[in-house]
Amino acid sequence: MATAAELLAAFAPEVYARANYAVFLSAAAGQLQAAAWGDNYALGCVYLAAHMATLAPATAAAASAAAGVAGPVTAESAGDLSRTYGSASSGVKVTAGDASLMTTAYGRE
Repeated sequence: MATAAELLAAFAPEVYARANYAVFLSAAAGQLQAAAWGDNYALGCVYLAAHMATLAPATAAAASAAAGVAGPVTAESAGDLSRTYGSASSGVKVTAGDASLMTTAYGRE
């Protein structure tokens, strides 16, 4: 079975490339209960760590880019190209405690 670090390298290589990736994995592990997640515990830690790392960008440029996170595609066209995005939480019922998870692709996983 793959370690959390190996899974992070596979699923979120941009986070794994950061010098402090282990801090995010440790923080995520402290927030999840292994018994509740069972065999998916390491993967849950990876997605939560990647979510937290996305919210805490390594550079000011990354912070600026992360500010414009869009929701899912709600409409597309082909002639003259067009694409419409919903809000990050459109169409999903979310509790107040989980609302921040809707702000990144990793949190929505």
